[in-house]
Amino acid sequence: MRNPASRLGLLFFFAVVLQPAYCQRPPVNSSTEDTAVDPITRLEHYRKESRYPPDSRPAQNLSFDLGQIPLVDGDATRDASIARFVSDALEDGSLSVRFQVQVKTAGRYSFKTIVADEREKPLALCLLTQDLKSGTHTLTFRLYGLIVREAIPSGNVKASFQFPGIVGERLPNDQELQQFAEGKLARPPQGALKTLHQKYVTQKYSPNGFSDREWDSAEKRNRIQELEAEVKQYKARQP
Repeated sequence: MRNPASRLGLLFFFAVVLQPAYCQRPPVNSSTEDTAVDPITRLEHYRKESRYPPDSRPAQNLSFDLGQIPLVDGDATRDASIARFVSDALEDGSLSVRFQVQVKTAGRYSFKTIVADEREKPLALCLLTQDLKSGTHTLTFRLYGLIVREAIPSGNVKASFQFPGIVGERLPNDQELQQFAEGKLARPPQGALKTLHQKYVTQKYSPNGFSDREWDSAEKRNRIQELEAEVKQYKARQP
């Protein structure tokens, strides 16, 4: 049996190192900020990065190719499969794109896709992580409205959006990580699903229909308040 020290080390790797790397650019928080940087810079950086929600991030160094999205090691193709895209609709100023998955083994699953304009220029990386029971599920990717408004000029010309497909993976959930820490699991279950290589093109939408508001949440407001308090203390210490 794996000794406790190495077990805790691997648990730390799953919970702290590996899982945040699943996102192209995770939402900025106290665990990902560089505390060696002064709080004024960290506050400015957080305000900029947190303009978008964690599940819809502007594309950075992406092409219209799912193969560049990193996935965890392992094979989970027997646990679940990605079936198909279902529909799209403009909802609350953002684009909702629904897709269907079939789950054989209940657990935590993560799905990602690239959203591009009509010229296949990537606009965003959309992701969704959710605990799912066995059965068929219809899930939703969200292309946040602000990303569209910043990338596509406003006007009356309607445009569609393209998706190259969907990648997915099974991740260890909280219970499985706890069981691993207690020695009840040799290794938390994880693995990549079979990629859905199905190009999907949405209906045409007017850019004016998308919202230009920044993302907001209680967690975001609380973090800004914390950073503002740090900035105040930092300035008070300056000569």
